[in-house]
Amino acid sequence: MPIVVDWVIAPNKTCATEVVNECQENSSCYDVEGGRYRCICDKGYHGNPYLHPGCQDIDECSDLGTYPCHGICVNTVGSYTCTCERGTSGDAYTLNGCKEIAKDTIHLVLIIGNFSMQISTNMFMSTTPFKRLLINCLFLLMHMCSDCI
Repeated sequence: MPIVVDWVIAPNKTCATEVVNECQENSSCYDVEGGRYRCICDKGYHGNPYLHPGCQDIDECSDLGTYPCHGICVNTVGSYTCTCERGTSGDAYTLNGCKEIAKDTIHLVLIIGNFSMQISTNMFMSTTPFKRLLINCLFLLMHMCSDCI
């Protein structure tokens, strides 16, 4: 016979009324019915949100069945990144999402402060691809940095 336990932290108190709640590191407080609250690990973390040291980072790269990556997986604090192998581009989170880059493709990486963008174009799509790419990049740069100048 299954048993259901209904419990909360601090009856008659909510996340808003508690200056310091019982939720530990990397966890959040949420209100439940009846003026009470519970704790839950933040996204990208697991463990016990009530006991020190709280919720710990999940190494998503060690569990690719749950956190898919079909490229280069890098665990980050609270998340992970997945990029295509060198010589390919696309969506490494998706099976067969990385495709080989055509040899006649230009890649330009534009970095402005904390913002970066990779622009790719096939060189033979127009009669003057490099000129068209350069003009597009300059217009993009001017649009993004209209407040920078």
